[in-house]
Amino acid sequence: TSYTVNEGGSVTLSGAYNDADGDTVTVTVDANNDGTYESEAAGDGASSGTWSYTFSAAGRDGPASQTVNIKASDSVAFNTTSTTVNVVNMAPTATFNAPDSVDEGSSIALSLTNATDPSSVDMGSLTYRFDCGTGAGFGLFTASNTASCPTNDSGTRTVKGQVRDKDGGINEYTRTVTINDITAPLVTGSTPTGKGVARNAPLTATFSEQMNPNTLSKSTFKLFKVNSDGTTTRIRNTTVTPSTDGLTATLDPFGTSTTLLRANSKYKAVVTTGAKDLAGNALDQNSSRTGNQSKVWTFTTGSS
Repeated sequence: TSYTVNEGGSVTLSGAYNDADGDTVTVTVDANNDGTYESEAAGDGASSGTWSYTFSAAGRDGPASQTVNIKASDSVAFNTTSTTVNVVNMAPTATFNAPDSVDEGSSIALSLTNATDPSSVDMGSLTYRFDCGTGAGFGLFTASNTASCPTNDSGTRTVKGQVRDKDGGINEYTRTVTINDITAPLVTGSTPTGKGVARNAPLTATFSEQMNPNTLSKSTFKLFKVNSDGTTTRIRNTTVTPSTDGLTATLDPFGTSTTLLRANSKYKAVVTTGAKDLAGNALDQNSSRTGNQSKVWTFTTGSS
């Protein structure tokens, strides 16, 4: 009969013995197949009966097969037999750490700590990987047991972590993280400003967080010429281009034409509240005022 045991576990081997002459029988066990019968089985000491021995897989590395020899002896002679114990690999375990919630724009810190494996051999070669819940799936297995997952939208994320041993045993852990929708975006940087601005200078607005590119267009990023009487005239032949990361938008004053802005003239740029982040929050340049506020700045061109 063969036996199966998990790494770190134990299994009871058993059988029967008999001495035809009625002599007392001693049953001993060589658990490592090294020729040394190091342990006496339980239940021997009579001329016939059953014996048992608890085989421990503590410290043994699976998957592996171990031959175990059993010897039945009386005062004159002995006989031997053998069996096989199959040690099954067990996946390592760890504690998966992830926050219950984070603020939009913050990162989700993930880690797998207190990793352990029944096999001491496996303990020295554990690897880890993580899934940030963005749809990209798991990254590669590495020796690092931490990961940082950026966020740019409110809602929930199902994040995961896996720990693996050298034999391919894997344990997977899952948590749901809430991303709060808590802040409105604003323009944190704008160019050009001041006087003597080049007449072909593009306008750039930099945002506090990733914006929905579909909301960054000529209808939300506008340019006006300020007339001498204080009224404004909108410059309509413009193009607006969001950056690939959604953090900036650039306005070309005259689109594809070669026309320059008028020399020594004042202009006003406006990013309206129609500009929204990925969570749908509208731009609010001054949260201390009632209602959402647009971003407005001015500049004056030079002579060339």
